[in-house]
Amino acid sequence: MIHNIFSTTFQLLRKSNLCVASAMITLLHLFTIDPTYAQTDPSIDWKVLDTEHFEIIYDAKHEKLARRYAGYAEIAYHDLLPTFREAPKKTVIWINDSTDVANGSATAIPYPTINIFPVLPREGSSIGEYGDWGQELVTHEYTHILTMQHVHGFMSVLRLIFGSIVVPNAVTPRWWLEGIAVEEESRHSHHGRMRSMTQQAWLRALVEERKLLQEDISRVNELSIPDELAGQRPYLLGPLIWDEIIRMKGNDAVLKLHEH
Repeated sequence: MIHNIFSTTFQLLRKSNLCVASAMITLLHLFTIDPTYAQTDPSIDWKVLDTEHFEIIYDAKHEKLARRYAGYAEIAYHDLLPTFREAPKKTVIWINDSTDVANGSATAIPYPTINIFPVLPREGSSIGEYGDWGQELVTHEYTHILTMQHVHGFMSVLRLIFGSIVVPNAVTPRWWLEGIAVEEESRHSHHGRMRSMTQQAWLRALVEERKLLQEDISRVNELSIPDELAGQRPYLLGPLIWDEIIRMKGNDAVLKLHEH
């Protein structure tokens, strides 16, 4: 099925039927994004809570939780906007209580959306040391949204033609995307992964075993190197790269790099 969608999309692009092609690409995206969309109970009574910059979609029985996350979201907006300078008029936050996994995700296609699993992390995990977990999670995911917000130069012309599927910063390296999100979650809280004792222990071990200098920019992006770090490299080493950039060039470097 996915192959057929790809084939149809390319044919439409060759025939310059751009609006239909854009719709097909969006459809492809919907088939390939987070599978939890297909695991949601269809009997849920969904409600929408509007704030100045967000729409919170929630199960009607979780209104108190929705209001708490609305507060987290507006705090994240005011914390991060001075750095990124651009933000969507509205970002959708879906509170998805369908799993016991503590996580979240963010996408800009077809419109800015954050998917939140309102579950506390387990102890001993890389995110197991936290302060206000909801605030740190929303700050992390909203950083992804703001990273993907910048569309300038020639890309802005393509955005006019193809619409919201043109998100150039969505294909930046993993160390970039996850690194800046971890850096910001740590900068705007008293915890965050950059203060995690687990993360610090990994770094200390890499230094003592003389392995840190073996890491290069290509390895930092990898999730599947079979060693003790496994998929943690972008989250452990990526924020250190951003922290050094900011230390050397100032916080304005974050905006300049995202714009470029």
